[in-house]
Amino acid sequence: MIAFILGDATSLLSGYIGMSVATSSNARVTFCAAKYSDDEVCYRKAFNVAYRGGMVMGFCLVSLALFVFLAIILVYQS
Repeated sequence: MIAFILGDATSLLSGYIGMSVATSSNARVTFCAAKYSDDEVCYRKAFNVAYRGGMVMGFCLVSLALFVFLAIILVYQS
């Protein structure tokens, strides 16, 4: 029962973090794409911003999952 509740809370928090980072990243990509007039520079800069936003989201979600996994192990050991 504890694992189910913890998984539910983790899923809720992961969804919130993912949507927050994605929304912020999309706004930055749009701004970056509109900032430059040269197409090659525009695409390169916008892609770099989008890629970094995806990396941040991925690292946050993986670290959250590992933290919750460690918490479940510690709860069930004691």
